[in-house]
Amino acid sequence: MTQVVMRTAILAAALVAATQTVQAQAPVTLWLAGARATTDSSSIALKNSNVLIGLQVALPLFPVALRAEAMAAGSDITGSPRSYFVNAVLPLNLPGISPYLIGGYGKYSYGKANEVSGYNYGGGVRVGLGRFGVFGELRKHEKIDRRLALVGITL
Repeated sequence: MTQVVMRTAILAAALVAATQTVQAQAPVTLWLAGARATTDSSSIALKNSNVLIGLQVALPLFPVALRAEAMAAGSDITGSPRSYFVNAVLPLNLPGISPYLIGGYGKYSYGKANEVSGYNYGGGVRVGLGRFGVFGELRKHEKIDRRLALVGITL
């Protein structure tokens, strides 16, 4: 009976320590970025820029996080095409730096008549502690055959 109590106490202590570690890794972060296409020379023009906002949720006791994103293309954010994605993020959490792989599925909107669904994949690196950091990312959007380079912050 004493061994059962001792094992239960050790398991409870391990779960408490794991929970505190997960909470210290900022389970919910806001991702804000600017993006540019990397496939042509006209990508420097402001009309070819993108704005991305995402909300990433770290899943306790799982190595994968989920990130929901919305992206607006062009310099006129209110009237521009919008795209929406849900991605799985596989981070390698090291102290201060976190390289990661990302992949997901979403809808690409170029006006109501031209909405298509497709997937994206890529990788990036985030530097920071807790919620606050900066990141760079390269991603390929297959359905629209577009490669984007993103630079942003996390809060």
